[in-house]
Amino acid sequence: GGGGGGSAAAAAAAARKLAPKDASMYRTVVKLYEAKQYKKALRTADQLLQRVPAHGETLAMRGLVLHTRGQRAEGWLSVKRGVRADITSQVVWHVMGLLHKAERNYTEAIKCYAHALRINTKSEQVLRDLQHLQVLARDAEGLQEATRTALTLKGSVRGNWLAYAAASHIAGD
Repeated sequence: GGGGGGSAAAAAAAARKLAPKDASMYRTVVKLYEAKQYKKALRTADQLLQRVPAHGETLAMRGLVLHTRGQRAEGWLSVKRGVRADITSQVVWHVMGLLHKAERNYTEAIKCYAHALRINTKSEQVLRDLQHLQVLARDAEGLQEATRTALTLKGSVRGNWLAYAAASHIAGD
């Protein structure tokens, strides 16, 4: 939480808030995607977008589902529409990063994840995805910084200490 921010950011955040029924539908889209039930996820996303056509996070999830099903061009279009609809959403940037990663465009994926983390500095999922990409891209300094961030968020997790130690060793510290 916390106040501040411009009126455009406030408007985007207000648009992101869905009515309870719509929010439940959105969560269903995410769960269906995670369960690899892409056809149902797409159908549910399309139903939600009939009700709320400019919901950026739903547009992004729809694009992720399409891309995963092999409909890459249509998937990219939907994700880009999602980013335009809600540029201040961590979710849309994370999803765009996932598409870049799927196409092995690691530099662009890292940029998207970094943008998502600027919006929500405490997202463990984005941090994990970022660390994975930094290993693939052989970005030792970036990996060290990301593992340091994870360590400050959850210092009680032994894996975060191991990751930070390994990243520091790779970075030469």
